[in-house]
Amino acid sequence: MKEKKKDKGALERICRRFDIPCDVLPGGSLVTVRGRGQVTVGGSRRILEYTKERIRIGLSSGQVVICGRELECISYGVGQISAEGIIDSVSFSEEDF
Repeated sequence: MKEKKKDKGALERICRRFDIPCDVLPGGSLVTVRGRGQVTVGGSRRILEYTKERIRIGLSSGQVVICGRELECISYGVGQISAEGIIDSVSFSEEDF
């Protein structure tokens, strides 16, 4: 666990030094929210939970939780998941899966 945190700190320093977003580097994650109807999560590893009210997505470090109503996964590909529905919230957790 310490090694993971150490690598994350080094990656963040490199990103700041070269003024680039960390989410564009391999292993990074990018969450795009389009209004209240669609969310795309890049850098995803797998779907941890999938119901009409909640979708939990595992990332390389932590997870993203989408809450709402009538949620539906509309695409699932290598490293990217898109969901649609009535989105109430998108939250992040550093908790590993």
